[in-house]
Amino acid sequence: MPRAEHLGFYSLEELTQIVRRSAGKLSMQLQEDAASEIARRSRDTPRIANHRLRWVRDYADARAGGNVTLEVARAALAMASIDALGLDKQDRSYLEQSSASSAAVRRASKRSPTR
Repeated sequence: MPRAEHLGFYSLEELTQIVRRSAGKLSMQLQEDAASEIARRSRDTPRIANHRLRWVRDYADARAGGNVTLEVARAALAMASIDALGLDKQDRSYLEQSSASSAAVRRASKRSPTR
């Protein structure tokens, strides 16, 4: 029987390397701590890391002369409402709705008679 493969998440080091490599392809000035910050807020996913990198690049071009420092990266991510865990507004809304639904189910199950 074939063994099921499981794709794991990327480490912070691997994602930081991906961010640095992508920044090079975009001809960006990117400080190492800024690359790590972008990677840390990317939920272990290269696609998200690259998307956030492009957002930070656009922010830096408009507001920081194109130079991406840690402060510039943090400001760009804050402007996009991306928190320290890498969650955006949509993620937080989903979690709030899920939590509220779970709480409602628990309340309803306490009120209903057991069979």
